[in-house]
Amino acid sequence: MPSININDVQPADIILVRGDGLQSNVISSGSCGEFSHAILVDKGGWCVEAVKPKVRRFRLSGSLSHATYGVLFRHKNIHGSYASFICEYARQFAMKGTPYDTQGAMRAGVSSGCAPLVSTSFGTLIQLNDEITKFGYHNRSLFCSELVALVYSMVGLPVTNYRPQQVTPGALAKSPYLNRIKQVVS
Repeated sequence: MPSININDVQPADIILVRGDGLQSNVISSGSCGEFSHAILVDKGGWCVEAVKPKVRRFRLSGSLSHATYGVLFRHKNIHGSYASFICEYARQFAMKGTPYDTQGAMRAGVSSGCAPLVSTSFGTLIQLNDEITKFGYHNRSLFCSELVALVYSMVGLPVTNYRPQQVTPGALAKSPYLNRIKQVVS
């Protein structure tokens, strides 16, 4: 059972986690990072996540109970009104039941440039699809780190230098816009 410490979390904080399952290992390896999932902290002990099958709101402690490691990040320029709007936008995606974007998550991993998949025909097809669709509306479906980057961009706060549909948990961890606050799951 993991040890969870969520004291001092604030709305719009970002928690990056990883688990010990195969999917977690593939995602963290494919994006050259130590994390496989991004969680947006909401108010009152809740969070918003893009997970299969759709964007949903969960109790934060329940979401973290599936992690083996997690770190809290906070935007360097966040304040109350930004946080309120960020959380409201995320809740709207959850209320709409926005579908999870499996293909987008794979595309973001391939776009990160560190996955061995890039050199394969499958990787080339994913990248070609990204080039064709990047001018389209990407918000019909979302993956975890895309949701985080998108709701921050909706209030004018970047979390990385990438488009939301290219953001991986690893990119969030390396972001110059975020402060690494503390480990919350060990």
